[in-house]
Amino acid sequence: MASRLAIARGAALRPSLALTRHEATICARGQGSLLSTRGLTYTAKSAAGVRGAGFDDNGALRRAPFESLQDDPTYQEMRQIRAENKLPWKDFSARHIGPRDEEIQEMLNALGAENMDGFISQVIPADVLDPPKKTIQPRVFSESGVVRAFKNMNAQNDIRVWMNGGGYYPVEIPAVIKRNVLENPAWYTSYTPYQPEISQGRLESLLNFQTMVSDLTGLPVANASLLDEGTAASEAMTMSLTSLPTSRQKRPGKTYVVSHLVHDATIRVMHGRAEGFGIHIEVLDLSAPDAQKKIKTLGDDLIGVMVQYPDSNGGVSDFRELADLAHKQGTLLSAATDLSNLTLLTPPR
Repeated sequence: MASRLAIARGAALRPSLALTRHEATICARGQGSLLSTRGLTYTAKSAAGVRGAGFDDNGALRRAPFESLQDDPTYQEMRQIRAENKLPWKDFSARHIGPRDEEIQEMLNALGAENMDGFISQVIPADVLDPPKKTIQPRVFSESGVVRAFKNMNAQNDIRVWMNGGGYYPVEIPAVIKRNVLENPAWYTSYTPYQPEISQGRLESLLNFQTMVSDLTGLPVANASLLDEGTAASEAMTMSLTSLPTSRQKRPGKTYVVSHLVHDATIRVMHGRAEGFGIHIEVLDLSAPDAQKKIKTLGDDLIGVMVQYPDSNGGVSDFRELADLAHKQGTLLSAATDLSNLTLLTPPR
């Protein structure tokens, strides 16, 4: 390749190793009248170049590394698979650096399993490992075939108005937002996420989102995250816990009060998070006459209060009195809100 590049550029070719060695021999064995200082210098440089460019000290040509690679069994297996499969994506396993079959068997022997099925049965309990009773999908679809199948199923749906609520509502995204934010090439590039271009665009979008949340909620500080509502509510619960003095955090009867009108999916996630922190979740009807009395009786065991705004039934309540009660007991009032509704409603403060 170097010779071709030299010819294309019109440069003089460098002498090959064989010619260099031959000229060096002539200079060493030539007539005495030819052994000038220039000849000796040339011979020394040539000999040094020969020893460092593929020849050993005895003048024998070293074996090329590629020739020794051809004897490797893994390389031969790769060549055979590539010859059998003309399509390049068919020989991925041969080019993959993962374990080979014999290496997998060696690891299985060390773990005391005969095969992969035996190893999986050791790890996954029998009541969880339930093999399918029948083929899940007997037909094989292409990508375009899957699209057609889903479109046919979607055409059979009876579209009705969603009345269940629970935090899942149809949302109409204005075209100006979709085009200038979600589909704006300025927010992203063709590079991977660690590149500065897309990182800068994501940083700017998060800053805009935080500013919008701060304006809608009336809070001086806002955070931008990708948490779902249930996980965000759990984070609010743990934040209420860590904001308390250490003595209150270690109380065995610490309780977090949650409105019964908070979305059911959110409450379920909060139960899972509270178990690890030793928190008891008390689900109360905050509109009941004795609700605030029950909160007062908790005393220092109260960690915080969680409400839904608007609630799971679509109702809107005034939580200012409840917020004052929670603050008097040294805790926080957290509200799971719908940002779209906050464009019309007063923030729950």
